[in-house]
Formats: sequence, C-alpha cells, structure tokens
Amino acid sequence: MTKLITISHNELRALFKRVFESYYNHNHDFDEMAHCALWLVAHGYEGVACVLAERDFCQNNIPILSSLTPQENKYSFVCHSLPLFRCLYSFTDFACAQVHSNNVVQFTLRDMKFKHQFLPTIIYAHAHNYAAAYIWREGENLRIALIDEKENYLTIRGGKTPLLGCTDKESVLICARTPCALKEKISALGVDVDILPVLQSAQSLKEHYHSSLMNGIQITYIDYDVLQDIGNAILVPDCAISRRGAGE
Repeated sequence: MTKLITISHNELRALFKRVFESYYNHNHDFDEMAHCALWLVAHGYEGVACVLAERDFCQNNIPILSSLTPQENKYSFVCHSLPLFRCLYSFTDFACAQVHSNNVVQFTLRDMKFKHQFLPTIIYAHAHNYAAAYIWREGENLRIALIDEKENYLTIRGGKTPLLGCTDKESVLICARTPCALKEKISALGVDVDILPVLQSAQSLKEHYHSSLMNGIQITYIDYDVLQDIGNAILVPDCAISRRGAGE
C-alpha cells in the first residue's frame, strides 16, 4: 500500500519553488511556476508528476516552444511532450497581447502530454480581464475549460463531439476580448458549449480547493522524498564556512 504524507499549501508551494530553482538557477519567476503547480494539485490534478518531468527540459536543453508561422490570427506550437511551467504565464501574456490587435486569437498546441497543465492559464487570463477557453481531447471525448460567468470560476464541460482542427495529439487555447467573442469562436469550430454537459462545475472545483486548503494535500512519501532531494540542492550546508559573514 502506497504511503501518503499530508502537507500544507504553503509547504508544498515552497518546496515546488526550491525544486524549480534547483532546475534552472536563475532567469525565471519561480513563484509563478510554483503557483501553477500548486494550483493543479490543489484542484485535484496531477501536478507533482509534471514538476518531476520538467527535469527533462533543463537536462536535455530542449527549446521551450517550437513556433510555427502564424496565419490569420492562428498560432501553432510544438511542446515536445514536456511540461511548460517556466513559460505558462508568459505564454498567456503573449496570447492576451495578440488579442489587443486581433480581438480573438487561437493557439494550437501540438505534442502535449500534460494537457491539463494549461488550466491555470484560464484563471490567469480572466484575472487580466480577458476571456479564454482551453480545449483538449481525452480519447473520443472533448473537454472545454472556461470561466463560468455566474460562479466567476473555472468550469469544465465535455462530451463526444467533433472539433474542427483539433486531434487527439493537439490542444487549443483561445483568447478573446469578451466572452461573446470567445463563444462565437468556439461555435465556429463546430462546438455548442451550452449543450455540453458539465463534467466539473465551478462549485466542485472551489470545494476541492477549499478542502485541500483546510485539510492539506496528500502526496506519496516517494514523491515527497524526491522533491526534497531536488530542492535541497540549492540549500547552503550548515558549516563554519557558510556561517562566516552571514548577515553582513
């Protein structure tokens, strides 16, 4: 039987931050990266595996995103089956910037392994007064994540339905100036959001987050030990040399 450890939001976020700092050393916003990872875990998604898989990024020197030429307000990126914590928010900033001149933009993300990793970007775009939707497939089932305007929080709908220009190996991120423009764009892809059943309501996601906040988050001891080993690499040893000049 797998042994679990329960830790608080603050402890896990601090641990994620140390892990990312150990990966990259500098030139990244480790607070934002840790926030994205914690958001996933706190809402019931697999975030720990994503964090551990990001080691391949820095160890193999793989480009963050391989960009293809944009056409008619559409962009296409290759993600190399790797997590993208170090560029999630900057990617969303770029998407929102394009909305200023184009009203609606569509991003096709190819070769995505951790498809749920883009869910926090919907909240991020909404916080900056943009409308956004993230669309992906799980087998034959389509999933659409967007803001429930009544609850003012993320909701996920889905079902067996076609989507123009989206295969099982692709995900689609759409950003728009208004919810109406967003809905029109999704409809143009052949999907009526309103008839898709709700798979995860905004209320259920809020409740999951609140429960994890009050009761802590459970992860396996194995994953916890691995994260600790990686994160501890940035700590200075407690010795006479490290204490020399401390506080000066």
